[in-house]
Amino acid sequence: GQPVDQRTDVPDGAVRDRLAAYRYSFDTSEATVERISGGQPSEPRHRSKSIWSVDITLPRTLNHGDEHSLEFETKFHYTRPPEACMRRAAHERFENVVLRLEFHPSCLPRQVYWTEWLDYREPKISVLQEEQVTLDAEHAVQHRLDVLNRAVVGFRWKF
Repeated sequence: GQPVDQRTDVPDGAVRDRLAAYRYSFDTSEATVERISGGQPSEPRHRSKSIWSVDITLPRTLNHGDEHSLEFETKFHYTRPPEACMRRAAHERFENVVLRLEFHPSCLPRQVYWTEWLDYREPKISVLQEEQVTLDAEHAVQHRLDVLNRAVVGFRWKF
């Protein structure tokens, strides 16, 4: 019932000139980020009360419109079960976002919801809207967004 890993693929072009690194933030100290392709992650840094991040150095500096694919994996090392959800927060505009969540066949949830939250930080973690979704034959759910802009979305589930 605990997350094991998360794979992230960022197949987008640069949105500004002189982009040398991509910052990836997460809400646990119990995670490490490993390179798959397209950049080298730094060691995690504690940025605020509940946020850590890595800067993924790109192999070349990008200018606005340059294309680059970046892929990395977050490995979780939880000592106790975290909240039963997967959130993605966007502080800026992202296009063509796909979130996919797959469960182990021996630990399937009773219910899964596509959810939008007010925020990901206390005390504002409250559900704005949600809809129940169904696992597919691979025990997964997926949701695609044309645009994700200044929002917190993802999945939550109940065992």
